Amino acid sequence: MRYFALGGAVLEVGSGHRPYPHSDVLVDKHLEDAEREGPLHRDHRPLVICDLANLPFRDRVFGYVIAAHVLEHVEEPESAAREIERVGRAGYIETPSALMEFVEPHREYHRWSVRLEDGRLVFVPKDPVSRQFRQHLTHRLITANLGWKLFAHTNPRLFKTILEWRDRIPLRLERRALHPDDYLPDIHQGPGGFLRALLRKAGGWFTRAVLDALRPRRRVRLASLLRCPRCHGAVSIAADRVRCAACSGSYPREGQLYFLSDDRFEAGP
Repeated sequence: MRYFALGGAVLEVGSGHRPYPHSDVLVDKHLEDAEREGPLHRDHRPLVICDLANLPFRDRVFGYVIAAHVLEHVEEPESAAREIERVGRAGYIETPSALMEFVEPHREYHRWSVRLEDGRLVFVPKDPVSRQFRQHLTHRLITANLGWKLFAHTNPRLFKTILEWRDRIPLRLERRALHPDDYLPDIHQGPGGFLRALLRKAGGWFTRAVLDALRPRRRVRLASLLRCPRCHGAVSIAADRVRCAACSGSYPREGQLYFLSDDRFEAGP
């Protein structure tokens, strides 16, 4: 993550059941176990329940935004990307690769296959007719088979589409269905490439561990980051409500859980 050192609070959208340890503020759309592989993770960090298309944050208040395995779910990737850009200065995007969506199409809530082309994310609607393995095949192999785990870790482009961005997220939508041959990127890898990939993976683990150990566990002043999702006015945080002075409305709060979607808006007196 080249731009992680830019400074500022870190937002994670679609944090789900396994958020990154260095995120300061978490965002998810659902409390219930919908469109994820496990129960929603909750800890000491603020968790905001809202829609990615209407994030309740002020412009450019985050130094970094993590969106891992979330953009393939959304109906309008361009709108979601523009909203992420609005609240953050840089960030990290990760989705399953287009090949993974072809091999394991059982996640029907994944609306898009995503590939990286000349530094740009390319979103293609998933083919609803495509039905291959109906189980978590690659997860089982990575968990139970050491040779497969080594292969997966040294060939990440086969399994993930990854983009780190600054200032703007380059992307485009394609409405045509992909031919199966289009799912497979360049797979050439000699002995030197294998060793470099292995060292990169080990270096990445080490770097993340060091960053996580050295980064202070800060508690952000959430009110200074938020805005009303309905009128975009400034808000204040009370014991059980988030209140907007501009529209006299409020939203529920339960400890570190904040419900800041438009459907939870309650008009004031």
